[in-house]
Amino acid sequence: MKSLFFRIFKGLLIPLQVSIFCFIALILARDISAAERVSIDHQIKSAEKLAAEALDLYGLGDRRTTVQLLKLADLYIKVQNYAEARDIYEKAVGIKGELAIKENSDLGRIYYRLGVSNFKLGDLIQAENFFLKSIAFSEKNYGPEAPILALDLLSLAKLYKGQERYEMAAPLYLRGIAIIEKSYGTDELF
Repeated sequence: MKSLFFRIFKGLLIPLQVSIFCFIALILARDISAAERVSIDHQIKSAEKLAAEALDLYGLGDRRTTVQLLKLADLYIKVQNYAEARDIYEKAVGIKGELAIKENSDLGRIYYRLGVSNFKLGDLIQAENFFLKSIAFSEKNYGPEAPILALDLLSLAKLYKGQERYEMAAPLYLRGIAIIEKSYGTDELF
C-alpha cells in the first residue's frame, strides 16, 4: 500500500514541478519584457532629447538632424507607436515642409517605413503610395534584382492581398521571391 501511495504521489509531483517551473518561467519572461520596455522607454527619451537638440542646433534640413529623427522614428516603430513614427518620418522626408534629405540614401528607407506606418494605421491608400515610391527608389538606385527591392515588393503584395486584390499581389510575390532566391538561394525561404 505504501509503495502504491508513493508511486501516485510521485506521479503527481512531476507534473506539479513542471507547472511550477512553467509559472516561474512566465514570471521571468514578464520581467524580462518589462525590463526591455524600460530600456526602450529610456532609449526613446534619449532619442527625443537628441532629436530636439539637433533641430535647435542644425535645423530641419541638416543631415545630423535627419539621422536623429530617423533613430527616434525607428524606436517608435519598435514599440508599435506608428502614428508618432509616421509624423517623424514625414518631418524627416520633408513631406510637410522643405526637403530634409540631402543624401538620397535614407529616402527609400523612409518611404518604406512610411508605407509600414500607414499600413499599420489603416491608411492603405497612403501605404500603397509609399510602398510604390519605395519600389521605384530601390529599382532606380539599387537595380531591379536588389535584395532590398524584394522587401518593398513583398510588403506591397501583402497590402494587396489584405485588400483581396490577388491579381495585383501575385506578380509582386513571385518577383520578390525570385529576387530572394537569386540573391540567397532557395534555402533562405524556409
